[in-house]
Amino acid sequence: MLESLSGWIGMACIVLCWIPQTIETLRNRHCTVNRGFLVLTTVGAFSLAVHSVFLQDVPFIILNSVATLGSGLNLFYSLYPKRF
Repeated sequence: MLESLSGWIGMACIVLCWIPQTIETLRNRHCTVNRGFLVLTTVGAFSLAVHSVFLQDVPFIILNSVATLGSGLNLFYSLYPKRF
């Protein structure tokens, strides 16, 4: 029970930290976060999402899927500002 609770709390904290940055990026249609950080975070989160699917670990599936989406959107607008 405690390990599951700690997983859900950790997932919520990490997912919540991407929300303000992603909202700012979508409003401004550009992202000033370091591109190397965004590339590594996107690739890492995607890889962990795939891994967590194989493990059938729901908190980590959600966490890494949302982290992939958030970092991917920020990376896109870092590479292609003001496109959409």
